[in-house]
Amino acid sequence: MSKKTHSLIILRDIIKQLKRKGKIIVHCHGVFDLIHPGHLKHFREAKQLGDILVVTLTPDNYVNKGPNRPIYNQELRAESLSALEMVDYVAINETPSAVDTIYTLKPDIYAKGKEYKDLKDLTGHIAKEKKAVEMVNGRIAFIGETIFSSTALINEYFSILTPQTRAYLHNLKQIYTLEYILEQITLFENKRVLVIGDTIVDEYVFCAPVGIANKASCIDAKFLSRELHLGGAAGIANHLANFCRSVDFLSISDNEGEYLEFVESTLDPRIDDHFVKTTENTILVKKRFLTPDENNRQIFELTHFNHSHSNNDRYLEVWSHLKERIDNYDLVIVADYGYGFNSLNQEIIQYLCETDIFIAISNQTNSYNFGENLVTKYPRANYICLDGRELRLAAQGRIGSEKKLLKKIISQQKCEAASLIKGELGSVNWSKGSEFVDSIAFTTEVVDATGASSAYFALTSLCAHSSLPPNLTGFMGNCVGAMMVRALGHRESITPTSLSSFVTSLLK
Repeated sequence: MSKKTHSLIILRDIIKQLKRKGKIIVHCHGVFDLIHPGHLKHFREAKQLGDILVVTLTPDNYVNKGPNRPIYNQELRAESLSALEMVDYVAINETPSAVDTIYTLKPDIYAKGKEYKDLKDLTGHIAKEKKAVEMVNGRIAFIGETIFSSTALINEYFSILTPQTRAYLHNLKQIYTLEYILEQITLFENKRVLVIGDTIVDEYVFCAPVGIANKASCIDAKFLSRELHLGGAAGIANHLANFCRSVDFLSISDNEGEYLEFVESTLDPRIDDHFVKTTENTILVKKRFLTPDENNRQIFELTHFNHSHSNNDRYLEVWSHLKERIDNYDLVIVADYGYGFNSLNQEIIQYLCETDIFIAISNQTNSYNFGENLVTKYPRANYICLDGRELRLAAQGRIGSEKKLLKKIISQQKCEAASLIKGELGSVNWSKGSEFVDSIAFTTEVVDATGASSAYFALTSLCAHSSLPPNLTGFMGNCVGAMMVRALGHRESITPTSLSSFVTSLLK
């Protein structure tokens, strides 16, 4: 690292000393993935406002600017900034915005481009940053005339997207404006949603293999650390709570224990949850043992699951809750993982399907329910979301085109919309009155695909309820899928801000 680059704490102390000498501190903040003439003009003008120019940059894990962004990692970006003569000090941020950094560094002037003068941006950070700098007795300055966009330049000259993906995005831009797509995301806010399904805790155990155990033919590994993530239907509810004003969650859970405490503390507080409590260890725990390297290679997986759930009282409680509240919702999202929530029995399924409520359904096939947990157990569905294996099991067709089999299920389930998830190949999407549409994936780096399908299902359910056309539904679904595979499991939830930033980066 350059002598100009420091941690925020060290830089804070340096700035204190400079201020005692009467120096005026100017602060700039951004991603700075590609240094261009616009940045140079911005830094020169910012430096003229004071004596010392401090530049902080957004860390890699908070850059939501599309596939394979940032192009340069935070260390290389910091090094590039340090090489500029007009820049005096550089630091890598620890948070998504500069708000906390402003409170730490206490600059005299916080400099932003004139395009932010109306205090509006996708992230909503600029208004908070203005307030922060004023709270530390500084001021914000809007500078510059010519606006250069790093994202636009990267998309035009440095894009890592394939020619097919670029052609796909070009065609999409001929149909929809960026403003129209972003507006659809904001319209999700008014939906009233009920999410039903299993609560799953994904436990990641990081360990270092050390060899074969002395007294057994098995791998011996040293425990390093662990993470707990909230997944399953609860993870879907957490995604939706960021987009919709009203989200209810109906599931079953244990009466007590570590995992219950984790679920209750991690579920978004904006969610109105109703857990049917049992003493049968109904919270499903999927424990994955991983190496701690950047690829997070999985060594082994262990599932804690109680098969013996048959409680009539629980069935009556679920039934009563649904009948009492069903008219409160615009749509019901059923995330059927085929594990412990079998209190959603055929009578309750029949009741749901006989209502006029919009129902979105995803039935997961896994090694515990292979061939049993099929979407066809629901008499109807307004929207279904399947992968290839789930489709072929439901359609009872090992051979034949996927679109032909999907058409069969659509007719059988009386669907208005459907999605077929195809991983790195993207997705196939359909809605009533339209043809099948192939949507391209935007995934260039995969850390963990565990949470991608849940996020895809959550967002495309909102799209389907809004009657968005299949090309737009597939595009948005593939965006959130690409965002989720870049992080481990359900470590992060998708937000309107992060999705809007990702969409903008692709279409700018």
